[in-house]
Amino acid sequence: MMGVYKVDSDVPTADRRCRDIVAYDAMYDILNAEVSGWYNSLTFPMTLRQFRDSFCAYVGVEQEEITLVNDDMVVEKTIDPGELPGKTVIESICEINGCFGHIGRNGKLQYVVLEQMIEGLYPADDLYPADDLYPADPVGTTEVSKSNYISCQYEDFVCQHITKLQIRQEENDIGAISGTGNNGYIIEDNFLVYGKSATDLQTIADRVLRVIGVVWYRPAQVEARGNPCLEVGDGILLHTTRETIYTYILQRTLKGIQALRDSYTAEGEEYRTGQVNGIMKSIIQLKGKSNVLTRTVEETRLEMKDIENDLSTEIKVVAGEVELKVSKDNLIAEINLTPDKALIKAERIDLVGLVNADEMVIKYATIETLNTTKLELNNLIATKATIDSLNAVSGRVGSLEADHVTTSDLSAVSARLSNVEANYISASTVKADYMEVSNWTSSGVIKADRISAATIINKLSSVDLVSVRAMGVSGYMNYKGTVVAWRTKTISGTVITYLGPED
Repeated sequence: MMGVYKVDSDVPTADRRCRDIVAYDAMYDILNAEVSGWYNSLTFPMTLRQFRDSFCAYVGVEQEEITLVNDDMVVEKTIDPGELPGKTVIESICEINGCFGHIGRNGKLQYVVLEQMIEGLYPADDLYPADDLYPADPVGTTEVSKSNYISCQYEDFVCQHITKLQIRQEENDIGAISGTGNNGYIIEDNFLVYGKSATDLQTIADRVLRVIGVVWYRPAQVEARGNPCLEVGDGILLHTTRETIYTYILQRTLKGIQALRDSYTAEGEEYRTGQVNGIMKSIIQLKGKSNVLTRTVEETRLEMKDIENDLSTEIKVVAGEVELKVSKDNLIAEINLTPDKALIKAERIDLVGLVNADEMVIKYATIETLNTTKLELNNLIATKATIDSLNAVSGRVGSLEADHVTTSDLSAVSARLSNVEANYISASTVKADYMEVSNWTSSGVIKADRISAATIINKLSSVDLVSVRAMGVSGYMNYKGTVVAWRTKTISGTVITYLGPED
């Protein structure tokens, strides 16, 4: 059986003796399928094994049974595609497992993993074999004998083992790196791993490197007699005049009618040159994390993104300027440093700890508590000043002008006011060990439930009518030059208390 194919075109030749038939296997349908509807209908999360089973069921292709290295990886909904080719999906599945997708002769989807080729070991003819050394035949290859191969073109180098693997989202993204060698392989822009944590990416990279890190071969192009038993992915061995060639069948063409002829091709380079091996498909990401570092002669830029949470951090450094920007949703906070200025812009700026400033200009400030050893105000002008608590060792105000001043509590060892002019002054409590008033002027009536004072000094100017409900004076009151005090007299045995001048 050579395979299962679907006829795409059937055209008779000019002389009508033959027909030119073009037919494709099931991979043709997979690559050209549009599967965005299937992807958007999935219930996430799921394992990669469940993901590929669902995909193959949707495109109508049966899989050969195999367990891939990352089959247990959790797949999340990471993209919002309006269009998603099947080619992108099957390449992403195979790439993250270190294998190739291929339709076998039975019409089933195969995941081809290149097996490690081990060279044969034979003692030299002029050496006596050691007791612990035995001849060994090559492993992982099928020999194409000299009687079967017609020609062999091969390179002078061998493709070396891949010693390092990097999985990243875009160019300059750090991603995850497995291995420490200098022959690296890069997986980029694979939507199955968008949004993975550094730990998850590391585990995935380690598994893929174990699969592809054992592969080595010599690039070659072989023409041989047709052998339908060989298939793509097989390792082959050829003994040429000068070299023993170990290589893989990475591309194979079988042609002919009675005398079949095979063409095996394996391209490659000695060391990887850092080229990208990715899908490179532009699709909208729902979940994605990247850490991109770009360095040029002019600037160094570090950009970190978390697309799922709409977070972005960017640091840019050029000669003479440093810029830091952090954004979430529509909020942006940034710091810009130049030789003559430091600019900080944010919705809210919190300073925690001791802040020292030689000079500060503030357009608007709200201060919850103000504690100062010394507060000096040359001029305070306010329509309304409300102070819940003002504690100061010394408070001096040169001039206070206000339409309305309200203080809940004013406590001071010494309070000195040179001049107070206000339409209205209201205070719940005024306490002072010593209070000196240069001038007290009242244009109306002084009313109080109780006035207590050791001494009322200087001048008391008022209208003739003083309304007093109860006045207690421990000393005396000098009112308009007359000493007035509380007096008592006994009249007909009754003690009468009255306010009057001295007898």
